[in-house]
Amino acid sequence: MIEIKLPGQLLLLTAAEMSKLLASRPDIWETALKRGKAMTRARQRNERKPKSVDVAEEKLTEEMLDRCLRD
Repeated sequence: MIEIKLPGQLLLLTAAEMSKLLASRPDIWETALKRGKAMTRARQRNERKPKSVDVAEEKLTEEMLDRCLRD
């Protein structure tokens, strides 16, 4: 089941129902595929990022927050 949350609504569709809906609008299908590829690439890029970079980013973020809160 595919869960779609909208304001005040919850839709539950099967994969077949979703395919039918998207087949009627190929432009939406194409946009969704491109978006999916971009998200997959972004996740892979984040997974490849060395952990030391994450630690350094967190440290810099904390330092910047401390400086901002002091002012």
